[in-house]
Amino acid sequence: MNLLNAVAQILRAAGEPLHVQAITKRLMAAGLWQAKGKTPDRTVGSCIYTDIQKKKSQSRFVKTAPSTFALRDSGQEQNHAIVDTKSISSVSEFIEWVDGLEGSIMYYRGLSNARWELEASGYRRIKNSSGGNTPTLRNFKADIGQLVKRAKFNRFDRQDGEKLSDLELLAELQHNGAATCLIDFTGNPLVALWFACRENPGQEGKVLAMRIDGDDTGAFAEVTYEKLEYPIDKFFSERKLWRWEPGYNNNRIIAQNSVFVFGRGKIEEQYYKAININEEAKEEICSKLQEKYSIDELHLFRDFTGFSLANAPDKPCRIYSKTDYYRQGILFYHKGDYKKAIEQYGKAIKEP
Repeated sequence: MNLLNAVAQILRAAGEPLHVQAITKRLMAAGLWQAKGKTPDRTVGSCIYTDIQKKKSQSRFVKTAPSTFALRDSGQEQNHAIVDTKSISSVSEFIEWVDGLEGSIMYYRGLSNARWELEASGYRRIKNSSGGNTPTLRNFKADIGQLVKRAKFNRFDRQDGEKLSDLELLAELQHNGAATCLIDFTGNPLVALWFACRENPGQEGKVLAMRIDGDDTGAFAEVTYEKLEYPIDKFFSERKLWRWEPGYNNNRIIAQNSVFVFGRGKIEEQYYKAININEEAKEEICSKLQEKYSIDELHLFRDFTGFSLANAPDKPCRIYSKTDYYRQGILFYHKGDYKKAIEQYGKAIKEP
């Protein structure tokens, strides 16, 4: 039996939307389909999703939640919000979406779960600590202020003999895992796409694009060199969204083309556009970004902490390919280490 016909039979018998893993289990238990690969649920999900993308409203299926499908016009989709199927499945589709955005200065942020909201980690921390209650701006400001004071008390605001401003201190704290008021964005849309695809393989991802130029609301303000020394309370007191492009030489910030937005715990939807990333395409998109654009953990987390996390026990072993050796050769060449460059080029030639 054709796979899609078998899926339709399973959904008809169920009488309700099913997650792709449940569909796959029922297909195999009923003997309607046999898996050939190691990830049968991805094969089934991709097949259904492709049918929806190609046939649009003519498809027999609708998507009611991430990785969850129902039969169209069967009543199964009632009381379930039908998910907009306008999401991308490839790097080329994403670039096409980016090219269609209005504005010449854009900031991007990738979320690996499309259901997540645009919140600062410090705001989310307070919310989680209070049983999900929405934090007030006053509580948010107070918590961030206390974080800065405690860090200064421990003299963490000193780096290489220089005193850090509150913003620079918060950036360093966030860099090392603390929950702060800073929301990471990037000027590179492909970096945001990678972050949207790197985790949560069973969930749709999302990339947010926020236009900075031509802002009519007056909400955005730029952190200039003079304002960099402001205490964090002063930024909050002006009740604006601030944007800050750090100028100091942090390898990770440079590699990720990082910018920070802050001033509120949560940024509302009117400030950005969003596109969903098909969960079935995440792995392939990450592979393409690594292969064609050198965007992966090794290149984006170019510091000691990032290198360590990229090689943590829960991370897969990375086997060097011909392309990796070739790129290493280029790096050594530009550093003037021609002997090592030749050595890497040689490995690239020998690699099958």
